[in-house]
Amino acid sequence: MKDSMTAAEISQCLTLSSITGHSWHVQACCALTGEG
Repeated sequence: MKDSMTAAEISQCLTLSSITGHSWHVQACCALTGEG
């Protein structure tokens, strides 16, 4: 999809790497096809 962000881009935008108190995971998905 045009202009969509990757999981890595989303985690960077949200600065998730600064969260060290617990685990986190960003799962790529598609609302149009249900993939992911």
